[in-house]
Amino acid sequence: MINKVLKDGKGELRCENYQVVCPPSTHPSGNEYKVVNDISIREVSEDYLLEILKPYLRESVQPVQDNQTKDTTRSGEEYKVILSLLFKGKTQQEIFSYMDNYSKWTEAPKQYKDMTFAKALKYFNESRAEQVKETIPQKLEVRNFSDIFKIKKDKSFIVDEVFYPKTINMLFSPPAHFKSLLAFQMLMCIATGREWLGFKTKRMPVLYCDAENNDIMIRDRTEKLYSGLQMKRKKIPFYLIKGGLLIDAKKNINKPFVLAIEQEIIKHKIKLLVFDTLHRFAYYDENRSDDINLLYTEVLNYYREKYGITILFLHHSTKPDKSNRSTYRGSGDFLGMVDTAYSIFRGYKSNKFCLTNEKSRSGERERISGEVIFGEDTIKIIPVSEVKEEETQKKDKRELSDQILKNMVVGKEYRQKDITEHLLAQEFNFGSIKEGSIKQSIIRSLNFLKYKELIKQNELTSKWYKVIE
Repeated sequence: MINKVLKDGKGELRCENYQVVCPPSTHPSGNEYKVVNDISIREVSEDYLLEILKPYLRESVQPVQDNQTKDTTRSGEEYKVILSLLFKGKTQQEIFSYMDNYSKWTEAPKQYKDMTFAKALKYFNESRAEQVKETIPQKLEVRNFSDIFKIKKDKSFIVDEVFYPKTINMLFSPPAHFKSLLAFQMLMCIATGREWLGFKTKRMPVLYCDAENNDIMIRDRTEKLYSGLQMKRKKIPFYLIKGGLLIDAKKNINKPFVLAIEQEIIKHKIKLLVFDTLHRFAYYDENRSDDINLLYTEVLNYYREKYGITILFLHHSTKPDKSNRSTYRGSGDFLGMVDTAYSIFRGYKSNKFCLTNEKSRSGERERISGEVIFGEDTIKIIPVSEVKEEETQKKDKRELSDQILKNMVVGKEYRQKDITEHLLAQEFNFGSIKEGSIKQSIIRSLNFLKYKELIKQNELTSKWYKVIE
């Protein structure tokens, strides 16, 4: 079957030694060819096809031979060449000069040339207009210099000056540097809207995914922190998940577990999600960037983008060097994927600690210092300002006890009232001891001196007397 040309520019029937442009090719205008009606190809006979096309046939197009030149180009091909030159920025004069390379074009009447050029120019202008329409720049909010000073502070936070909404954060330290303890108490503070280490928190539901501590340890820690925070209620939006796997040993996302966490996020309206420690929840090589990026894109950032939550994960660090500095273990991608990172350093044989900001995107606090105070039934975690205040109070109480003992004579009995009046007459400086608690402080000092067996109390008169000079 030979090639056919249809009348009135309706097209061509291309068969032998001809190509047909189809998806996913691109038109010279820049537009892509697309399938409009995706149906199966039907086989028909040559006679059947020619019978359908008979009313539209103009002439046959001879097969292209290897030794033929471009003189055989039809009007449709000339139109395409002109159009491609227009898109290259050529002028009409340059195009007509170029087209003179085609014998068919040079032999054509001026009316034909003008008509073909006008047709191509019309399509070109319409296409350019459409492109301009599609690429209209978006409207920008342009502020002048004065407007910058009017920008209001973003008051949204999880922990003010520390952690912010919709961020991914890392807390890392060597083992036994209070990493889990600090995170656990922070979640309890956030779930109740209490201050954490002196910083305000926004009350919100939290989900703590723990794979580090056993149930007994968690219960003991919870009870002591609960007592240390002087909490009254136990129904707070604090939720705990024990263990789980985000990425398996073959580096596949564990979709059932990921989905299970999603359901808890939706059910409890979780706003802060914590993994302690992250490495316990995924098989990954912490030195391979591909593994870290998989964890970030497919899990951590997935939760953040889909549910608008904040994520905090705990991570181990290297051993402290000679200057007592340590860094997180593994690839630099860890620091690259987080918005904020804090390292924790605990003093040698001390319960005092310091959080240092290793990465900040929102102007977070550079250093946070505090101390963990372990009682028989309580655990208190207090900021450095309170540590100093407590040390001052202890010093003032010691000085009060020393002054009471100094004022007493061995064997002579004193009423509590006498001791108080004597101190006031001396204008003793009670320091941090408030006026309303002077009486109770004196009673505590007397009991302390009795415990040290420096004074005794007469069981009959309840008076105090010094036993050692």
